[in-house]
Amino acid sequence: MDDLDRHLAAEAARQAAAAVDGVHYSAHARLVKAALRRRDYDEAAGLLLRLVAAVEREAAVPLAGARVPDWYHASLAELYTRRGHDAQAATLLQRFALIRAESDRDSMALELKQWRTAARARSAEEAARAPAVPIAPALKPRPGAVKAGKLAGGLVATLLRSLKRR
Repeated sequence: MDDLDRHLAAEAARQAAAAVDGVHYSAHARLVKAALRRRDYDEAAGLLLRLVAAVEREAAVPLAGARVPDWYHASLAELYTRRGHDAQAATLLQRFALIRAESDRDSMALELKQWRTAARARSAEEAARAPAVPIAPALKPRPGAVKAGKLAGGLVATLLRSLKRR
């Protein structure tokens, strides 16, 4: 299975995890907004609980470049706060922060892996095309140059310390 197949499989798994009543959770945002406009906070909270669960299921499937949306958690936390359930709101937002951080870490790790794989492939291709060139031996600095460098570094450090004292 190559990278494209893995990416497509992860994308399909995320789509399946994000489904609420057979459609992606984002399609239900308008229903939440309509319930909030009607001031039907119970309906909005119930729907948001299901959407938050779908967001969290989707976030559990790592995919390079994918982000965890914050609107669903923030909206539910706001409803909790309006009803005086501050502890529930804080717990929900902490959980969101952990999920977002974990998702970002997984996403970055996948992107780095893809970049490394692509870089290795390019490097192998370039190596196959390039003519063989002998590698030059490592150069060593002369002992006098090392002493001069240390002396110059010490003078600069002393000068900086004296300037800080002023």
